[in-house]
Amino acid sequence: MRRALLLSLCVACACTPNAVPPRPAPVSGPAPQGLPVAPDASAAPSANALSDPPPPAGDGAAAANPSEDGADPEDDAPADAPETPYQDGGIDDEEPDAPRADAAAPPAAMPPPTDPLLQLSDAEIRARAKKDPASLGSLSLGAPAAGGLYNGVQMQNGDHYQLVDAGASWGTRETVDDLLRVVAKIYAQHPDAPPLSIGHLSAHHGGPLSPHRSHQSGRDVDIGYYYAGGQTAWYARATADNLDRALSWTLVRALLTETDAEYIFIARSVQKLLKEHALAAGEDPAWLDTVFQYGSANPNAIIRHVHGHDTHLHVRFFNPVAEELGRRALPFLPERKLVERREEEGLAPYRVHKGETISYLARKFNTTVDAIRRANRLKSQRLVAGRTYLVPQKIVVQHSRRLTAPPRVAVPPRRLPPKG
Repeated sequence: MRRALLLSLCVACACTPNAVPPRPAPVSGPAPQGLPVAPDASAAPSANALSDPPPPAGDGAAAANPSEDGADPEDDAPADAPETPYQDGGIDDEEPDAPRADAAAPPAAMPPPTDPLLQLSDAEIRARAKKDPASLGSLSLGAPAAGGLYNGVQMQNGDHYQLVDAGASWGTRETVDDLLRVVAKIYAQHPDAPPLSIGHLSAHHGGPLSPHRSHQSGRDVDIGYYYAGGQTAWYARATADNLDRALSWTLVRALLTETDAEYIFIARSVQKLLKEHALAAGEDPAWLDTVFQYGSANPNAIIRHVHGHDTHLHVRFFNPVAEELGRRALPFLPERKLVERREEEGLAPYRVHKGETISYLARKFNTTVDAIRRANRLKSQRLVAGRTYLVPQKIVVQHSRRLTAPPRVAVPPRRLPPKG
């Protein structure tokens, strides 16, 4: 293990240079049977310059077709238990940043808007953006890998799910509602299921979120798989030995049937396990071929292989209201540039080596003993060699670019299984 600080949290979703610093949550206790324990959530400030509105006045080409046997050299890598909510490792840029091909449609082919906000004229949107921007609701700005979030909603911990990092749990209203609907569907069928682990959504105002390439516009979410034996784990590599196929398929099926999922990124090896389970459970084979990339030649499959997603899945939702209203409102918003330049107090994981004391860490990283104790909830100054602690760090973040409105997207009909 390197002695350098690991300032990156995620391998699965590719990283953007100069991204927002990580906010790792503390990992507590030994993991049962080699699975990492889902960490407690801890909120932290966002490092994005898109500001909250004032109070009212008064993805690309498809991934390569899978092999029939599901073999993938990347999927056979050893699975080490991570020390942070997202483990440091390889990076992959296969995530599409453009909508699926079946989401492109000429404006004439799009159905008339039904949401009252979408019926606003450009003049009304301009007036609201100037005087009462909160009245526009959540706006998804730009693209998943070059975007922002306006009037975002912070997801809170619930009885049936737990957040890995509360500081990166912001999404559009539609995204948060989609997640809550999926959770409700799962636990209506499996009331005794363990809590679902939910990883990063977006930062408070969207934009770069370390270490992801996407997760910038309030529509992307990382979700943990379910594991055998009712274990609650985060970022454990799913295998034939530890994956709870029934619960994990219930999760994926709910994403397909209860939401407008644009993409679901799942490693090919896990797709194979889930699709085989679904077939054995009596799901329609033709329907499964329309949604799974594994074992089919469908270029518009919703479930795509992207390296690194054997430890969690990544769903990107269509947001019919937040996307379209964000596209139309963007020219009228005062913050049309995503600008980051500030010094922040972040937390970085560090593994203590033999002979190192808490005073040594405080001097090494220009912080204080009390700050290290508070970050790790230590009752004394004693450190244990080999254990990983969170060390407060001053991190300077600087980034600036212009947000641009994406083309209009037509949300395609959901791909539902045949009735009966």
